[in-house]
Amino acid sequence: MKRLLSLVSVAILSAAAPVVAQDKPFSLLGTWVVTGQAVGIGDSLHPEHSNREAEPTVHRVSLRFVFTKHEGNNFWGTSTGASGTSERMLGAVAKDGKSGVAINARGGQQYFTVLDANTIEGCYTSRNPKHLSAGCTVWTRQP
Repeated sequence: MKRLLSLVSVAILSAAAPVVAQDKPFSLLGTWVVTGQAVGIGDSLHPEHSNREAEPTVHRVSLRFVFTKHEGNNFWGTSTGASGTSERMLGAVAKDGKSGVAINARGGQQYFTVLDANTIEGCYTSRNPKHLSAGCTVWTRQP
């Protein structure tokens, strides 16, 4: 009976270990390549995402996020487009370590889901007097 209780105790402790590990927020430190597509209209900070036509158009998204600081569940860094245009970004990871939100200097918001340690899916919206855009992308952590 003692042996059975010991085995059950070990099993319970082993199962609880991943829950304890989740208390540490997922870290976004490093460089991420961001790819996907978006629909937009108007003049974007990133010229490659601009569209001066009367109708919205779909365009490829290619960005590089570099997050240099991560304290607690908050992080910040820069977003740079293919043209070299950069802007500040900051965000927060939810307590579950699997989701979060980021915002850029222009107010564009991005909700994201952590798919694994090196892959994130993010969905972005931006609305200002000159530009309207929405899209979903995949972020891939670079070595």
